Amino acid sequence: MLGRFKGLQTLPNHSLHRYGIQGTTLVFQSQPSLPFNSRNITQWLKSLKPANGSLKERANARPFDPIAQSDYLNHLSSRRQWEEIKTRFQSGTYAMDPTSHTVYIKALAQLKELDSFKMPEFVQAYYPAHAPSTKQQQTNTTAQSGESTATDQNGAAAPPPDGAPVPPSSSSGGAPVPPSSPSPNFAHGQPYAPIPVQLVESPGTLRSKILWRLFIVGVAVAGLTYLYTTLKDGGGENKIGKGSVLSPFNISNAHSQVTNVTEKFDDVKGCDEAKAELIEVVEYLKNPTKFTRLGARLPKGVLLVGEPGTGKTLLARAIAGEAGVPFLYCAGSSFDEMYIGVGPKRIRNLFEDAKKLGQCIIFIDEIDALGTSRKRGMSSSYSRENTLNQLLTELDGFKQTSGIIIIGATNFPEALDQALVRPGRFDKQIVIPVPDLKGRKEIIDSYLKKTTISPDVDSRTIAKGTPGFTGADLSNLINIAAIKAVVGNKLAVDMRDFEEAKDDVIMGIKRKSGDMSVTARRMTAYHEGGHALVALHTEGAVPVHKATIIKRGNALGMTVQLPDKDTESVSRKDMKATLACIMGGRAAEEIVYGHDEVSSGASSDFKKATQLAHNMVTKWGMSDKIGMMYIDIDKISDEEKKTVDAEVKIILQEAYENARSLLTTHRTELDRIAEALVEMETLSGEELKKVAKGERVKRPF
Repeated sequence: MLGRFKGLQTLPNHSLHRYGIQGTTLVFQSQPSLPFNSRNITQWLKSLKPANGSLKERANARPFDPIAQSDYLNHLSSRRQWEEIKTRFQSGTYAMDPTSHTVYIKALAQLKELDSFKMPEFVQAYYPAHAPSTKQQQTNTTAQSGESTATDQNGAAAPPPDGAPVPPSSSSGGAPVPPSSPSPNFAHGQPYAPIPVQLVESPGTLRSKILWRLFIVGVAVAGLTYLYTTLKDGGGENKIGKGSVLSPFNISNAHSQVTNVTEKFDDVKGCDEAKAELIEVVEYLKNPTKFTRLGARLPKGVLLVGEPGTGKTLLARAIAGEAGVPFLYCAGSSFDEMYIGVGPKRIRNLFEDAKKLGQCIIFIDEIDALGTSRKRGMSSSYSRENTLNQLLTELDGFKQTSGIIIIGATNFPEALDQALVRPGRFDKQIVIPVPDLKGRKEIIDSYLKKTTISPDVDSRTIAKGTPGFTGADLSNLINIAAIKAVVGNKLAVDMRDFEEAKDDVIMGIKRKSGDMSVTARRMTAYHEGGHALVALHTEGAVPVHKATIIKRGNALGMTVQLPDKDTESVSRKDMKATLACIMGGRAAEEIVYGHDEVSSGASSDFKKATQLAHNMVTKWGMSDKIGMMYIDIDKISDEEKKTVDAEVKIILQEAYENARSLLTTHRTELDRIAEALVEMETLSGEELKKVAKGERVKRPF
């Protein structure tokens, strides 16, 4: 077989051989497989329309017109009405030309009736000039299959077998016989031989395929060229800090520029030491000759280190605002992309824009996402290493007097690559600490200036009750209090709103769903009362801020302790007091309900206590057996790990025994606190002291 025919099962070779038709080539012209040109699209759209009644009427009205019949059969073929084609062709009442014969054979192939098709009888009926003689047919049939001859005793052709079309003839009253030479490909007088069937494509089909392939290749070449140009040039000429609209990867838009920075040092509160360290940077940007005339040089990079929310970004903007220079901001993660080469290109664009500005500040937030250490065992990637290498190259390429200061901010300075923080690059580190009491009061005062508050609000009281809060935490606290005042239809934010906001931040939001049973409430009250009572009677314990049996977050109850002053370090005695307070909840349950009736509410307590005791043993040298040494738990043997676990267990057991002994001694006070919690649900630190002494707590209605 040669070629292909879409939707047509080709004639098997063994079927053609047994028919013995020789020297004949049936040429079936295929249609384009791709609807590419307008002619094929038009034919395809026509095939979607309903059956054309005019074609059928024309074919029925002109049964002797083979062109009308072939047009109608082609229409039926486009609508895949194979049974209708078969029935109409085999009726023998219509004139059929070679085109109709092709459609008929195609219909038989689609109906899978081609194997039962009698090719000799078909050729004998429609192409008698090209059919083998009766004698040859009888001889070949007897020799190959043993079947009877296809002629009668007089030598006349037998009637067509079942399934073969009835040939039209003038004597039968049917359609006229087709022309004697329907196709120039039929040879005359050749011996008995099979029919080779060749399927050739029309010139339009080949042309469409060539054009389609050229189109695909052109699109691919254009796409690769565009990609290469984009990666090479960054999307074309861009304004400073702007990404090209034509760049799909937005390579040049890793940073944003702020020309007029309004923040000043006066807007930054709670980090006076850090501001003092950065004043020299501002002086250098304002008057560089003041430093260069004496041979002094400032560091190229300044690294701001601090916990999230301490004001690192605000401090960097304040430097630009004080010096009056542009501020280029970018995040460390914005340089990392899925395409290799994008990160280094963005680094180059960043420093090219900075050089155009002359004096400016480049601020890279979360620089640890860009400058992670490349040591073995540290997570890294080829693309990120290339980006880091490009940053190191740009830092080395700067002149000391260029007027460009690079400021980086990170929460994890230990994760940075040593090549990045060496002298000559980010060689100056400034720690931004969590604000102390004075700093918290200054931050609260600055935010309260923008808030309508009642006269009873005291910023110092709020600052004392929020140890460990950063500037971002305090801003969130004041915003929550203002929202509560708005929801309560108040004219101003009062102190009660701040207390409720602080409880929501520290303890979690109140849960109103799922009421506890009386037994569960009482057990929770004893559990929280145990924490509070141990804290009241243990020297070195952190003062109790509030105890509650109201469900907040994931906890059924909670006892919150807040220090009354800022502490720089914690003693061993204070740690043991903290462990005793943590163990007080389980100890109270066991005293009241017995060993077998304790609840699972102490799981978080055990987690905190175990972590603290583990640090005492491995980090702070507070184990008598192990001694004063730092232990890397990942680098010690299994036997040494067992020793550490044994020491942790001893410390926890000692804390539990201390708590149990104290609660047993003050059992009456424990009952008082538990009853008060069941009745009032929440008690402050001062109220807990009164209840423990047996005094009644009165609250305004």
